[in-house]
Amino acid sequence: MRLTIEYKEIEALILAKTGLEIAIRCVDEDEIIFQPRNMGLIQNRVKVHLKFDKGYRESNRLKFIVLASVFSEMVIPKVMAMLDYMPEGSVARQDNCIVYVMLDRIPRLATFLSYYELTDINFFNTSVDIEVSFSDKSSIDVKAIPPALEDSWSETTSLKDREIGNTFIGIARAIFESDKVDEGIQTLKDKANELKDSHGDELRDAALSFLRTLRKPKNDSNPDADKGSDEK
Repeated sequence: MRLTIEYKEIEALILAKTGLEIAIRCVDEDEIIFQPRNMGLIQNRVKVHLKFDKGYRESNRLKFIVLASVFSEMVIPKVMAMLDYMPEGSVARQDNCIVYVMLDRIPRLATFLSYYELTDINFFNTSVDIEVSFSDKSSIDVKAIPPALEDSWSETTSLKDREIGNTFIGIARAIFESDKVDEGIQTLKDKANELKDSHGDELRDAALSFLRTLRKPKNDSNPDADKGSDEK
C-alpha cells in the first residue's frame, strides 16, 4: 500500500500547530528542505535539511538527520521545539541533530500499524510517498490469495481456453451483480416499510385524494351516467 501526503498539507499542519510559515521542497528521494517564509531578510538563507536514513531498519521507526548550515545554532533548537507537539514518547532527540520517530507510539497510528509495517519513504517534487505492507504479526499472507483467472493465462493459453474462462468470469460477475440488485431491492423494500410505518395514514389519504381527483372530471362530464345505470 502506498500513502501520499502533499507538502502543502504538511505546511498547513505546521502553521496551525506552531504559527510558523514553512515552505517544503525536495532535494532528493531521501531529503527535503524546510525553508521559513516569515524570517525577514534572512528567510532565503535559512534552510533546514531533513534527511531520511534509509539504512536504519527498525519496525515502524524512522531516523532523520537535521542540518541547517551556518544557522544551525539558531534554527535547530526551534525545529526541535516543533517536535514537542508530537505525542509523548513518540520522538527521541539527540544532541548530534538526529531525531528518531516511533510511529507505533502515536495513538492514532497504533491500530493501523498493528497490521502494517512501514517499508520505505520517498520524497518527490510536491509530495512524500510512504510505502507499507502487511506485517508478520497481522497473520495475513497476500501470496496465499489465488490469482485472478485472467492473471493465470500465459502465452500458451489457447483462445478456446480463454473463451471458456471469459464465459465463467461473465457468469460469476452476473451472479455478483444479481446479488447487488437483490440487495438494492431489499433496501428499497425496507425503506418502503419504514415510510409505511411512520407515514402510512398520510400516504393512504394522499393516494385516495389523488384517485378522487382523477375520477371527478369523468363524473362531471356525464352527470347522468350513474343515474342511467341505476334505472336499468
